[in-house]
Amino acid sequence: MTGPVPIRAPNPCFRQAYYRKLSGEITEADYFHAIFKHLVKDGVHHKADACIQNELEDVDPLGFSLNCWITYEHEDSKPEHSKPYEDVFAAYRDGDMDKIQAALNKLGEDHAQHMRKSLALLSLQERNAAILKRLLNDGIEMEDPFEDEVRRVQPKLDPKTHQLLRDYAAKTLQRPWAARKRPRHGHPLDWGK
Repeated sequence: MTGPVPIRAPNPCFRQAYYRKLSGEITEADYFHAIFKHLVKDGVHHKADACIQNELEDVDPLGFSLNCWITYEHEDSKPEHSKPYEDVFAAYRDGDMDKIQAALNKLGEDHAQHMRKSLALLSLQERNAAILKRLLNDGIEMEDPFEDEVRRVQPKLDPKTHQLLRDYAAKTLQRPWAARKRPRHGHPLDWGK
C-alpha cells in the first residue's frame, strides 16, 4: 500500500519551476510566470528564496540572475503585475528586437536594465547572436552567470557568437588585466594574447 501522493505547490519556487520546465511539466511561459510571481507585491514569497542561490547558480544561471534581482528588490519598487515582465520574454521568443524593445519600454528603467541582463544571458545560452548583439550595443552590466556562459562559447561550434563576443570585448571593454592575465580556456573576452 502506498501513502498519499503529495500535492504539487501551485506557486513553485525558483528551483521547482526550473525542474518542472526541464521535465516538460510546465512550459517556458509557465516558468517565467512562476518566476515573476516572486517579483510582484502580492505575489509568492518563499522564506528560502535567498538560500537557494548557490544551487541555482549551477543548474539554472538565468533563474539565479533573476533570483538575485527579485529577492533583494525593495518592497516599494515591486510592481503590481507580472505580465509586463513575462511579455518581455514572450517577445524574445518571437525573435523581434522591436517587440522586445517595446516590451522593455513598458518597464521602469531600473527594471528594464535587469531584464536586459537576463535577456542577454538567455540569448547567450541559446547562441542567438543577433539579439545578443543588440543587447550588448544597448549596454548591459555583465554578471557572473554571463561571464560563466561566455566561457562555454566555443569558436568551432558557435563561430558567430564567439566572434561577436571578441569584437564586443575589443571595442568596449576596458580590462587592464587582460593584457597580462593568461586566458582561461580561450575565453572570448580575453583578447590581445
